[in-house]
Amino acid sequence: MLRARKDFSMLRSAWLCLAAMSFAVVFHGCSSSIGGTPARPELSEQDEDLNFKMVVLRFSMEGTLDGTYLPTAIPDAKGKPLLSWRVALLEKLDGCQELYKKFRLNESWDSPHNLALIEEIPDIYRYAGDKASGKTTIQLLRGPGTCYESPHGKSAAKLADVRNKNDIIVLVRTATDKAVTWTQPEDFQYEENNPTSGLYKTSGGEIVFGTLGGLDFKMAPENMKLPEGFHF
Repeated sequence: MLRARKDFSMLRSAWLCLAAMSFAVVFHGCSSSIGGTPARPELSEQDEDLNFKMVVLRFSMEGTLDGTYLPTAIPDAKGKPLLSWRVALLEKLDGCQELYKKFRLNESWDSPHNLALIEEIPDIYRYAGDKASGKTTIQLLRGPGTCYESPHGKSAAKLADVRNKNDIIVLVRTATDKAVTWTQPEDFQYEENNPTSGLYKTSGGEIVFGTLGGLDFKMAPENMKLPEGFHF
């Protein structure tokens, strides 16, 4: 499982910032291209950082309170993935509930009705430099040894074995050429021999990730590793 060697003593401060940042999401992060209005302004890198921080925090809160992981997708009755976890999370993001209600949750992301909603991507999932692609670089980390080897994540019993949830990487920002349609149940699959390939890198060469405990960090690729045999 990918882990980060980092001092996580700032956890309490991060949670104290949640209320203040929630206001920012109401004001900006969940605005969208309602009715297909074109050409929204570009996001700044600061906007992008704040939006990722909010997604990580909310994902952690919704995905671990009951001892389970947030599923990777909204499934049909037979378990087939229909819509991304990003759509499911709209219900819990301040200011995004009306957009959530527009989706037909019993239909696939590419049904005629749900396809029309791609252009209403909320700003919280957009990335700097993108105006209207309907794609996002905010994705789950998938692959051997991660929390999301399977579509529904690890079991509640296994989750209880994790002592420090901030050691466990669950969300990443990818390079723009790895962006996916935000409503599609698709996420980033890392390569075991080169786990940071395809990830977004800052101007300083750092990668950006979010932990199961709700923190986000920037870190040099050499400080991330995949320990042999580390599974839980």
